[in-house]
Amino acid sequence: MDNQVRIFRKNPIAWWDKNVMRFLRDKYGQDKKTFLLIRSVYLALCEIESDFNSRPVNFFTKTVGTYAGLSREAAGKYINLLIKEGLIKKTQNKNPITNSFSSGTVVEILGLENADNKANEPLSGYPSSGVLRHRDTPTTLKKLSINKKIINNVNEDLQISNKEEKRTVESLRDILSQYGLKKPDKLDQSGSVTQRDYVAQEIADKLGDSKSLGCYRKIADKIPQNVIFEILASVKDVALSGKIRQSRGALFVEIIKKYAHVRGIELGFKMKGDR
Repeated sequence: MDNQVRIFRKNPIAWWDKNVMRFLRDKYGQDKKTFLLIRSVYLALCEIESDFNSRPVNFFTKTVGTYAGLSREAAGKYINLLIKEGLIKKTQNKNPITNSFSSGTVVEILGLENADNKANEPLSGYPSSGVLRHRDTPTTLKKLSINKKIINNVNEDLQISNKEEKRTVESLRDILSQYGLKKPDKLDQSGSVTQRDYVAQEIADKLGDSKSLGCYRKIADKIPQNVIFEILASVKDVALSGKIRQSRGALFVEIIKKYAHVRGIELGFKMKGDR
């Protein structure tokens, strides 16, 4: 599968398909290792499709392994499992005259048919109000107006209050909700531990901001990788919707600062406008 692979998705609506995520969780959730690895490979395929949508991928299986943090062999194993589940499809063109296959391969990321029937099922747990929540129930958390805050320069408008605040530990979901963002499904970083510089470069590449690489190295050194990639995914989703007109990097750093602030994490740098 490693020569000139072209990858695309059947329904290019979002970066990944939440129904597929739910399917993988329901089927493999009891086997933690398999669940983490197959999700990691699925997310890697979605990211590769986004990065290579206009050109073929060379050394495809190795590239998937690099994105997923796995070896080439492990990536190949879970690619085949996704094919078996019908979540991706691999095809090769066959020459009808010579009856031989070409060297090019097409990989298609598929969705789940009739997967909307779970949309109204209750979420696990109850909110503090004691009212049963469904997926279509509006959140009761106070959100900053996206039109008022995110469209403006985030360095100027999305500031942590200058007042002395009482430190309370907020969840990442709570922090993202204050900026009008949604927490995506947990992005598990499987396999060997990713090096700090690699994570920093990933942040810079995703945000298109190589000038702040030093800042991102410090973030990668202090903030858990799963938190970093969850925030990156949320910022990317909002950016794709066109609601961020200034700097994606500034919004990312502002959310990281808020996360670090409520947990007493010293990042070791200050941005413009910080006291």
